[in-house]
Amino acid sequence: MSTRTKIATALLCLVALASVLPGAQVLAQTSSVVLIPVSQTIAVGESTTVTLRANNVTSLYGYQVQLAFDPAVLQVVDQDSAKTGVQVALGSFISPDFVQQNNADNSTGQITCVVSQLAPTNPVTGSGDLMVITFEGKANGQSTITYTDLKLAKSDGTEIVAVTETAEITVGTGGPTATPTSTATPTPTPTGTPATATPTPTGTPPTATPTPTPTATLEPGQTVIYVVRSGDTLYSIARRYGTTVQAIAQLNNISNPSRIYAGQQLLIPREGSVTPVPTTQPPSTTTYVVQRGDTLWAIARRYGTTVQAIALLNNIANPSLIYVGQRLCISGQVEQPAPPTTRIHVVRSGETLSSIARRYGTTYWAIAMANNLVNPNVIYAGQRLVIP
Repeated sequence: MSTRTKIATALLCLVALASVLPGAQVLAQTSSVVLIPVSQTIAVGESTTVTLRANNVTSLYGYQVQLAFDPAVLQVVDQDSAKTGVQVALGSFISPDFVQQNNADNSTGQITCVVSQLAPTNPVTGSGDLMVITFEGKANGQSTITYTDLKLAKSDGTEIVAVTETAEITVGTGGPTATPTSTATPTPTPTGTPATATPTPTGTPPTATPTPTPTATLEPGQTVIYVVRSGDTLYSIARRYGTTVQAIAQLNNISNPSRIYAGQQLLIPREGSVTPVPTTQPPSTTTYVVQRGDTLWAIARRYGTTVQAIALLNNIANPSLIYVGQRLCISGQVEQPAPPTTRIHVVRSGETLSSIARRYGTTYWAIAMANNLVNPNVIYAGQRLVIP
């Protein structure tokens, strides 16, 4: 190869490299929350860990995360026997100055953690572990660990937008489409299938009686009973079970879908048990352009509607994520009655947002979002707070 040819080849390589690097740099700077490892296989009775890791975040001060898993396949192993309930191990990326919630429910397959730093701890930037979950294989099968809620926040309450990545754990050796090792008829996905039904790759013997869980697939017309937990909303419950807020409210005679309480037992309809309320856009709507500092809760109050109604009308999967300039359709025909008189709390000397939240049975984040607090760690005596 001549010297001129070598020089031309080197120049072409440099041009190609320069065209790739900017895109790679942007990709590397995207904030994300991932579960590590993405996939693994364990045996029944064997334990393993899954790490929840934040990547490329800036000025992180607190987080709220809710994960779902299949409790028929996995169970969380308690990491702190000194405390009531099942706990996960918190990571060291942020200082757990205020742990509002750390709970794993092995009956419903739900993990909830709400953790925040407090002054004078400084925000963190970069990448690190938020929590480590220890799972134990309970029965052969496969469970996907998914996010039902996620919020990363800076010290002033500003949300950090991040992409997520789920994980899978297979218990046993069969994998997601396991072939049965015995002559038992494989389980079809719906329950109650006659024994003569053609087996599908993901079933259990038709005589098995599954325990209703958020990941269970039921026959149309069946219902399950769900016990409301602290921090739940009808919207999050409806998403977990693949139904609608209106269907749950209709089945349980709930006049105000914004008002449910911890310990309340709800009948959860499956497809076909309740005729869903039509979600088509009503003839009278208003278009609203989101402004800086807006929340869906504040917009709903302004227009006399509900967060659920706006989210359903605009196909918003996560009501906590709206952005400046976003155009929202606001229904002029609200099907639910207006909420009762809003609770107002006047801050007293020595009170904190967390103590007020505990008093009213709500959450630190809910009060901060409802009042658009610039810094949730700073409140003052005499301040009037809306309690959602």
